[in-house]
Amino acid sequence: MKDVPSNTGHFYAYNGNGDVVALVNADTGQISAEYESGPFGEQIRRTGAAALMNQFVFSTKYQDQETGLLYYGFNTYDPKIGRWLSRDQLGDEAFFEIYTSRKTADEKSALSDQSLNPPYLFVGNDPINWVDPFGLAYFAYRSLDSFAGKLIGVWGSKPGSEDDTKNTVTAHEQIFFEDGKSPGNLGYFEDNTVRPDKSKLKYKPAHSSGWNDCVMRKAVAAVKPRPFCLLEKKDKEKYNCQDFSSAVRSEYQKLIKDPKVLVECCPTEAEKKK
Repeated sequence: MKDVPSNTGHFYAYNGNGDVVALVNADTGQISAEYESGPFGEQIRRTGAAALMNQFVFSTKYQDQETGLLYYGFNTYDPKIGRWLSRDQLGDEAFFEIYTSRKTADEKSALSDQSLNPPYLFVGNDPINWVDPFGLAYFAYRSLDSFAGKLIGVWGSKPGSEDDTKNTVTAHEQIFFEDGKSPGNLGYFEDNTVRPDKSKLKYKPAHSSGWNDCVMRKAVAAVKPRPFCLLEKKDKEKYNCQDFSSAVRSEYQKLIKDPKVLVECCPTEAEKKK
């Protein structure tokens, strides 16, 4: 961010949820602003000389200083009451039929359950554990299909943990798209195929979201997976669903720099920085 009158630049500092928590003066390296928000985005503290110049804090969404409303692109959110100002379109029967026309039966069932929620709820009234990825691709984990996997559940998925960095989380990882096109999700499986998930096991909240659907689909198509191997062996290199997902994310970061892809997919600045 640049303060034009003083010609001073400021760097953004984020927390794990993508909220701006501080600004750092680009010239001095000193903290020029600090922010603290509640779980629903309600303002708790804004301090520092540059605090009021920045209008991107909670979820890095634009916030109007006069009304306090946050603009999410598809809807406007009021953090004071923790509600959207317009109802969720999934609750509209005509929209639901169009939006789910190319979804799988399992996806349509899950969205049907969601459409029954009160129409103005912000991420199911649970912003600590959930994100609203509408319009953007995301990655999510579910338990493994085996008896032991179902018993253990998702294990080792904490961001930055050893299992997370080495792709040894006890879970299956799948890529989900929110552009209404088919297939609605893709992942890599033990039969060496990239396909939608047929399992009825429920996925955990997205652990990596905000990816441009168009670019992500191109990235999935460009990655050529190696033979599946759950864990490393003497004569075989480890390559599982999580390694495939990592390769897709790396390919996305390459494609997002391609001028032709930028013209076709029109990613936002935030989607370019993934």
